[in-house]
Amino acid sequence: MRLLKILCCIAYLISCVTGTNVRVDPLVITSHGLVRGQRATDGDYSTFLGIPFAQVDPNNPFGESLPYPNFEEVFDAADGSSECPPDKSRDWCYIW
Repeated sequence: MRLLKILCCIAYLISCVTGTNVRVDPLVITSHGLVRGQRATDGDYSTFLGIPFAQVDPNNPFGESLPYPNFEEVFDAADGSSECPPDKSRDWCYIW
């Protein structure tokens, strides 16, 4: 953790000296491992997208979910493209 702080300080100092804009994305420690988010372009907040919290039990797909295993490497939580699949068996236009 200390090494990470030192590297962030060095990156900041380099950006100040060279006049470049270095973006340092947030890295947090969770009970399942390291998760890297994405700093907003205006710098006021950070986002953590698409973090899996459970997985389907293949032996009992309609039962309780299983906990997601720990991350072996840093999980990149900057991609928010994962979604729950839509239920195409229903036509939501005709419910009302």
